[in-house]
Amino acid sequence: MKASPANALVSLDAKKYSATSRFSGTKFIQNLLPKEYTLEIAKAGFISWKKKIKIEEQKTSEFKDIILIPQTPKDTLIAESVETFFTNENGGLLVALIRIPPSGDLTFIRINLANPQGSDSFTFRGGLHGALSNPITIDDATLEDKILIHSVSPQNKISYFLVNFESMNIEPIPIKAHGTVHKILFHPQNQNFLIAHIKNTLWIVKTSDYSFTPLKEGVAFFTIRNAQGFLVEKDTNTIIGFSIENPNETRERTLTIAKERIFFQRNLPAPYLDGKFD
Repeated sequence: MKASPANALVSLDAKKYSATSRFSGTKFIQNLLPKEYTLEIAKAGFISWKKKIKIEEQKTSEFKDIILIPQTPKDTLIAESVETFFTNENGGLLVALIRIPPSGDLTFIRINLANPQGSDSFTFRGGLHGALSNPITIDDATLEDKILIHSVSPQNKISYFLVNFESMNIEPIPIKAHGTVHKILFHPQNQNFLIAHIKNTLWIVKTSDYSFTPLKEGVAFFTIRNAQGFLVEKDTNTIIGFSIENPNETRERTLTIAKERIFFQRNLPAPYLDGKFD
């Protein structure tokens, strides 16, 4: 099952199980007797979700897109004069960027959407200098204390930065691999590593020294969903789902599109992979 927000309590016929994943919102329960159950998903501050379900013998039942509604929905002003914002995969974390005139100082705000009053922020002085003076996009954010951003100059030069809430600092990411940078995301299990798509290669990047280790070549597009990596091979248009629990190891499973092949055209967005294989 998968529920949003993440880290929700799960019970079957009032028997409590461990909560859904705090990262992906998923939960897997096995060894159930085949019969009808009452499935309940609950989280403080939200209306509980209940449904009668039927478990059949030797079959896997899937319940996804479970969304818990806040108990007292209302309009809440979170921030004003926002230049850009980002929400993580589960919709539980929002990061907003405010550029303060006339100094150009950058204020980053992290907001727990389940409790908007519990937000934190820090201001970086010197937003008018260098690449940070250009328009900024937030690419990714962890539940802990790090944010990935990039800026684009009038000459279309892209610069990547790592924002650290703990040290209240912004440091440039040196691109040591050669080629066009398509995307950089945090490693889903370890925020001390990044996954970078540069030219046609995926790289594992260690943030302590920004060392680059090649992960896979011949990549046309990649994304991360539900703590899993997905990519499309450049030459075969084959979708590959791979585990990246360990930065130095991958396990791949390949699914070739039978009825329709994916083709990439210049200046058109790449297909969006949502983490499901049918």
